Amino acid sequence: MKNYDFEYEKFVKQSPTLKPFVKADAPLLSSTTAAFNQVYGRAVWCWVNRTPSLWAALAKQTWENSGIRVITADPTWTAGIAEDATLADSVKPTYAYMKFPLRQMMTKFQYSRAQMILSKNDDSIATPQQLVKDAAEGHIAGLETLIQKNAETEAAGAGAGYGGGGVDGYQPESIDRIISADAEEDDFGGTYNGWYSPWDGSNYDRDSGTTHDAVVVHGDGTLCYKTGNPAFTTDATLSLDALDTLYLNCRKNGLDPRNAFFYTGWDTYMRIKQLIDPKERFVDPVKVSFTVNGVRTERGAEGGMLVSSYNGIPIIVGAKCPTDTISKIYLIDQSSIFMRVATPPTLFDSEFPTSASVDGGATWTKKLNYESFWLTEGNLVATRFNTSGKLCALK
Repeated sequence: MKNYDFEYEKFVKQSPTLKPFVKADAPLLSSTTAAFNQVYGRAVWCWVNRTPSLWAALAKQTWENSGIRVITADPTWTAGIAEDATLADSVKPTYAYMKFPLRQMMTKFQYSRAQMILSKNDDSIATPQQLVKDAAEGHIAGLETLIQKNAETEAAGAGAGYGGGGVDGYQPESIDRIISADAEEDDFGGTYNGWYSPWDGSNYDRDSGTTHDAVVVHGDGTLCYKTGNPAFTTDATLSLDALDTLYLNCRKNGLDPRNAFFYTGWDTYMRIKQLIDPKERFVDPVKVSFTVNGVRTERGAEGGMLVSSYNGIPIIVGAKCPTDTISKIYLIDQSSIFMRVATPPTLFDSEFPTSASVDGGATWTKKLNYESFWLTEGNLVATRFNTSGKLCALK
């Protein structure tokens, strides 16, 4: 049997001017028609902001009841008594109730059975698993939007008195309406009632009184907690003195800094950084963790993340913070403002095939679709107003 490799090498040596060649058949390229071509991968990249900020930072409590009793005024508890005098009259505080309606928020999505089957073998087709993930992120992003509705914007667009639940009557309460004051309502309340009165628009009246005021500070530094009525329609340049007024009056009302955090938007956060000397009040970053109890500063534990702080209180920054000319600044007491949750974000699957009404109920059809939805039940609640506050009317 001939050794063709040996014969070939001998031939090349005898003919040094000859070069070995390969037949130039067309190779299989990535652009070859009808061949597999991995253009689209299974990964999906998000171009929108779905990162939770305020939702993650707020403390969460279970839905144990739909309201609480509160003390709104103290009597004179202790008085002197003369020798051999008749005992003084008995006393009691003024009690009231706060009622929190349960809100149900859902994000529904569908995908066809064909899509489910094809996505297992076709790399260019979005998968149902990706849709579940995207819907989950979108659901939390939607919750972020709802609890950060701007009370001023809602009041300006109102066509009737506020009955709770935002413009559609079914939404959770917003941080901007909970942390507000009668002085704001005087300027922005419009012709209708209750748009600065949280939950049901009646029991926590800010249309005609200051009893339920949170600590609100105008951008010019005017304190509006049970006093003052600056022009909220005119924004003022952010100053550290105004921020200190917010901090001081929340502390005077009983705020424990260990339970607190600032919340604002990126525009205002950068303005604060421009105003502050890092070696003075803008202290070293503090390490915090996001837990079921909300944002907490770490004490002696390795972990968490670094965020900036002001007067030792963490500053959380979010993309959906309510704005004036620039974002408002909230100082939130987590011991009195928190999410009360009956059902945390949970995925539910409906029947297959799905049913749908064609004409409002009389005629029903079935489709070869799968249907699921994310559901969260609860509300943003407060047990006390005056240990939290905000700095607003900023530019």
